[in-house]
Amino acid sequence: MSDAVSRLNAALEGRYSIERELGEGGMATVYLAEDLKHHRKIALKVLKPELTAVVGAERFLAEIQVTANLQHPHILPLFDSGEADGLLFYVMPYVEGESLRDRLDREKQLPVDEALSITTGIASGLHYAHEQGVVHRDVKPENIMLSGGLPVVADFGIALAVQNAGEGRLTGSGLALGTPHYVSPEQSTGDGPVDARSDLYALACVLYELLTGEPPHTGPTAHAIMAKRLTVTPTAVRTLRATVSESVEQAIKKALEVVPADRHSSVEAFSRALSDGKTPEPFPQLEAFAPVAAVAPTATPFVGRAKERAELMERLDALGEGHGSLVLLGGEPGVGKTRLSEFVLEEARTRGYMCVVGHAYELEGTPPFTIFIEQLEYTARISPRRRSGQSWAMRHPRSPGSCRPSGSSTTSVQASSCRRTSSGITCSTGSVSTWSARPM
Repeated sequence: MSDAVSRLNAALEGRYSIERELGEGGMATVYLAEDLKHHRKIALKVLKPELTAVVGAERFLAEIQVTANLQHPHILPLFDSGEADGLLFYVMPYVEGESLRDRLDREKQLPVDEALSITTGIASGLHYAHEQGVVHRDVKPENIMLSGGLPVVADFGIALAVQNAGEGRLTGSGLALGTPHYVSPEQSTGDGPVDARSDLYALACVLYELLTGEPPHTGPTAHAIMAKRLTVTPTAVRTLRATVSESVEQAIKKALEVVPADRHSSVEAFSRALSDGKTPEPFPQLEAFAPVAAVAPTATPFVGRAKERAELMERLDALGEGHGSLVLLGGEPGVGKTRLSEFVLEEARTRGYMCVVGHAYELEGTPPFTIFIEQLEYTARISPRRRSGQSWAMRHPRSPGSCRPSGSSTTSVQASSCRRTSSGITCSTGSVSTWSARPM
């Protein structure tokens, strides 16, 4: 066992057990570890000592929390972060699979349709994050994991957290963020703001490599690559691979413009352009949900409520297998309904499901819990597209002003999962709602 692993195990004793090093990137060293509390494999990433010295622990841990609430099928969630023995670390799920870089190293080029599907899946996750005001800043094949063939973006916002925590001290230290082959011109030169269009540029570089086998610009040093990016137009994609359509070539060309204003307005617009200019099909309604199931806890302490928790876990397991349902926890105030919902929420998040938590009032004159069924239908409208991979959309069915208190308070926890089947991607949604009856 290496000295680094021994040091980490001593510092993280009781929380995580480090098994071995998985790899090393520009900002962090990655270790395979076991989460001792939840009995699961995780990827524990330790920031490079030179970065830690520049950014500072307190500021970095505060900045990284911005990304902790990102939940999307194409974004690898952040489980934990902290400091141990002077080392800054963050924890993400361990993905059984390979990175897009591993795939490229093995095959060099991907089939055109698969390359486009992977790219639009990544674009879906990036677009969601951009709407939350979060920019990745380091999109590259090494940060894209393939889980069951589906792309998942890792290290989301880590570069931003390091940059913000460093407050300009990174430049003076000689450290650079971003990877030369994929970083946008404005990010590499420091001219102008780094925003969603910088991620768009990097994503176009990734797609260019998936199709041609090489990034748009190459060179012996980072400075050589940066210089070519500003002065040399990349070779047209169809010159290197004739089976790529003209519309895809033009979409990539536009996304690789040096001036951000000359690129697509968003990664979503880029994704549409890759679909031969066709407007994506609207998200279809999910199939009817399973019948409503009632789990009525008795007025006993939460501790030892094994039966109810076991039934809830069965429902969550069924969700992962594609069978979603609405579960209602009923009973008098104080019997532990909210705590049971929180239990389900924590478990759903550890499985990487997208979770939505909210409070609402039912409309007078409507059947009980209708609002949650409607919310469920709208919240998890995920469907595969023939060319665009997996997509995500979410909206609320009613504005706050359209709901009036009826005296029946409610809390809802909703989770969604996706799995690949022989016929495509199957997505399902489940919900746990707690409620207290109107006083008589």
